[in-house]
Amino acid sequence: MKIHSFFHELFIFSVIFIFCVLPPFFSARMTEGEFIFSQWSFPFRQLCLFLFAAALYVMTRKTYAMRPPVRPYFHSVVMPATFSLAVLFSVSLFIKFLSTVFPAAAGADIPVSMPDSAVTVLFCLLNFIFSAFYEEVIYRYFFPESLKRLLSKKMSPRTAAVISGAAGVIVFSAAHLYLGIYSAVNAAAAQLILRLCYTKTGSIYAPFAAHTLYNLLSLFTSEL
Repeated sequence: MKIHSFFHELFIFSVIFIFCVLPPFFSARMTEGEFIFSQWSFPFRQLCLFLFAAALYVMTRKTYAMRPPVRPYFHSVVMPATFSLAVLFSVSLFIKFLSTVFPAAAGADIPVSMPDSAVTVLFCLLNFIFSAFYEEVIYRYFFPESLKRLLSKKMSPRTAAVISGAAGVIVFSAAHLYLGIYSAVNAAAAQLILRLCYTKTGSIYAPFAAHTLYNLLSLFTSEL
């Protein structure tokens, strides 16, 4: 990596880290009676984040993105997404079980406002699609891949991969601390699962599909 290229990548990494990765760390912890989603309106903010993530992915994929293996769509997206979704739900159910065994660590019970019409269901779907794509690009693709490239300048590729992977788990988990300790633990597990899905497929679309479906199914099964 040339010196000017290194500092250019370091600058981009720093900007994304400061404006995209750090802000969730300072979110106020939610308390009893607050709703995660108080109403379902058109997700303008999520749309802006989605467009930003799409632009970031297009501009950097030649540098950071893995070359996906040449395989049929079913094997490269559908199967990995389905398997990842199953693992995500299994881990989520186990963490939910722990929260019933050790309720003191669960924190406040945060209700969810359910969509109640065809329009709000559509807005809900768009919200999750935009948000999931943004998180996949930032946390499963850009942050670990760019950090790994920067670290590999000073250390072995394997060590750089381990450190960047661990950093990804930490930052994604910390970004969910405002929802409570169990949500942070669940987020850490999700980072591991979805990042592995990305590295094994070489494509952002399999973890994106699994993430979107997981959020939707989690919402609509939350009151069961």
